[in-house]
Amino acid sequence: MGEARRTLLLVNLASAMERADEALPPAVYREVGEALRATPAGLGTLTLCRSAVQAACYPLAAYAAVRYDRARVVAVGAFL
Repeated sequence: MGEARRTLLLVNLASAMERADEALPPAVYREVGEALRATPAGLGTLTLCRSAVQAACYPLAAYAAVRYDRARVVAVGAFL
């Protein structure tokens, strides 16, 4: 498999995982809230914290993509 094809595959995989990550939490809020005994406000706070961590990691990912092999950066990001 060529380098370009592998990079395209990893980028598409990361994109699919990102979309699933965005769609899944709202779909299961009720079940998660019941399991954690959390209120809707508590679940909103949890989602806010997740988004803040994700936003804080973006500059690090951009820096790593410039300095290292982007395919590996994408793969590590998808794994985490």
